[in-house]
Amino acid sequence: MIPSRYVVAAALLASLIPLLRCSQAKDPSLPSTVTSLAVHPVTDKVAYGAKPTTEDDFVLLRNLGYRMIISVDAVPPEKNISEALSIQSIHLPLGYSRIPTNRVLDLAKATQESDNKVYIHCHHGKYRAPVAAVVACVANGTLPEGEVAPILQNTDCREKYGDLFQSTKAVRPVSKERLRFHTVQRNQQLAESPTMKWMSELAKPADRFFSASRTPQSLSASDRLSLQQDADLILQSLKELARVKTQQTPQYRKRLSDALSLAEKIDTLLERAGPLEHSATKIIEYSAELHQCCIECHRDHR
Repeated sequence: MIPSRYVVAAALLASLIPLLRCSQAKDPSLPSTVTSLAVHPVTDKVAYGAKPTTEDDFVLLRNLGYRMIISVDAVPPEKNISEALSIQSIHLPLGYSRIPTNRVLDLAKATQESDNKVYIHCHHGKYRAPVAAVVACVANGTLPEGEVAPILQNTDCREKYGDLFQSTKAVRPVSKERLRFHTVQRNQQLAESPTMKWMSELAKPADRFFSASRTPQSLSASDRLSLQQDADLILQSLKELARVKTQQTPQYRKRLSDALSLAEKIDTLLERAGPLEHSATKIIEYSAELHQCCIECHRDHR
């Protein structure tokens, strides 16, 4: 028989557990236990991952010492929670093409001049964020070029977004003099709107894909991997456009929804196993519809 004093102690402990959990969830000085946010360090100062969306995500980052968040996502960061926790947020959006020199300098300077640890995120934390973190750290001289490959080996960025991946191959350390005189061009300082940016991002892969899928002959002569990459770039760019919060008319939303549906159908057909000829008719049909949709949207909303 269990002594009564142990029964009382166990009951008292059980009654305290909910209070302890509540205290832990509300106290920012204690680590969060309910967040699924994965933080991937690149250097002692810089890490990358997915977009933090809950208070627990931000508390986790704060507890790990991250006091600056750089969003390379298309959508501007939500600052209410981060500012309440004294975490600075800046928006340096990227697409899936090679990172322009000025943006490389922005990332390098922002991470270099921060006195605190920096967390870089995109939407899912799989492609733009790791590339941005690597590019920033190589450019500011804190990550040797020989250490880049192991950081990116768990992503399939090279296969899916070759142009973006090339940014990690092309980046070189920037002189301290050049960084000292560079001014970070935060997104609110840019004249280009997020919608304009993603329409521009969409243009090159769309032109290539529409040219390749115009006829059965042009489709069969095309490299399937290149077609898949361009189709995926189109799909991702349209998804980013759909996430950007702008003053959208019902007509714009309808066209964007139609374009997304067509892009998803094309992407699914290209991912199917078997000869491309089996899906050629449908791919050409959907491509023509998507092309027309883009023309009309560009005409009325650009």
